[in-house]
Amino acid sequence: MQIKKANQLLPLNTALPSGFIRFNNNPSANIRLLLLPDWQGANTAYMQRMAGLFSQALNAETVIFHPYNVNTHPVHYILEGRFEVYEVLSDRARCRQWIQEAIAELENHWENKAAKLVMVGFCLGGSIAFEAARTSSAIDLAVSIHGNPSTDLHLSSYASRVPMVFVGGGSDPLISKEDISLFLKEMQVSGRPWYSHTLGESRHSFTKQEVGYIGPGSIYNLDALELSVDLVANHVKQLGGIA
Repeated sequence: MQIKKANQLLPLNTALPSGFIRFNNNPSANIRLLLLPDWQGANTAYMQRMAGLFSQALNAETVIFHPYNVNTHPVHYILEGRFEVYEVLSDRARCRQWIQEAIAELENHWENKAAKLVMVGFCLGGSIAFEAARTSSAIDLAVSIHGNPSTDLHLSSYASRVPMVFVGGGSDPLISKEDISLFLKEMQVSGRPWYSHTLGESRHSFTKQEVGYIGPGSIYNLDALELSVDLVANHVKQLGGIA
């Protein structure tokens, strides 16, 4: 596996602005891992760590998606991030079309196009991954880690059957019980494989060390992060992607 220029952010030609970072090359891998970041985007130390952890666990060729213009890097959630997240998620039909465009364009950049495509998203990225899985058949597995799993756009008759995995904190105050309930009901009639893992004491953004250990909403939890990596690896094994 060769890591090269992991901080080089390149634009994608999609209707909404977006870009990507190639984290590594691994042409012999059985898995293509597309990571979708939280509200701060791809160009953070946090996403570099997640790429390192998950790419190693899955032995995957890894790309990090950037859900904004390549010059947009929110630092303060209230001042910048909340607006950017709203722009991405406010119109779910547009969001689904946009992420499908990005997946299609990224086909030109993968080393092993025959490898299974796994999407793993964190927070905002988890919500995007699930919107992609609801419509796109180009994905083999979609994982949302502490992302809101619900949607205001019901599944259509032509919905995909992509397996969906939700990993959430059981003590997350930022994702409501109503949203979880709506997701569970949606999955029960979806006709697809789906899984929901609740990490009891974990709060929001439990994979992100930068949020610290004290807070009303987001708290880092190393045990929950490591368990999330193991859970994703086991689901990928079910796909036959890990020997």
